Amino acid sequence: MERECRRYGLDVDRVAASMQGDDPLSKERGARRWWEWAVFAAAVGVFVRLASGAERQPVSVNAIWMAVLITASLAFLIAGGVLLWKRTRFS
Repeated sequence: MERECRRYGLDVDRVAASMQGDDPLSKERGARRWWEWAVFAAAVGVFVRLASGAERQPVSVNAIWMAVLITASLAFLIAGGVLLWKRTRFS
């Protein structure tokens, strides 16, 4: 492992921590650059602009099927979140 770290210019301690199952990158937090905030603001602006011209469409809805779909979606969302938490601890 040390030979490969020297070969590729990697930090031996970080690689060893990764090999043991730790996530050394979860302890670091990079600062956002100004242009990332500009892209975010532009995206929000596009959504606000498009939403301002939206109109409600006359669509008939079956309340039973809507409840079934909402329940199924929430069940899958919760099950996926629990599974992700167990495997990664959201790191």
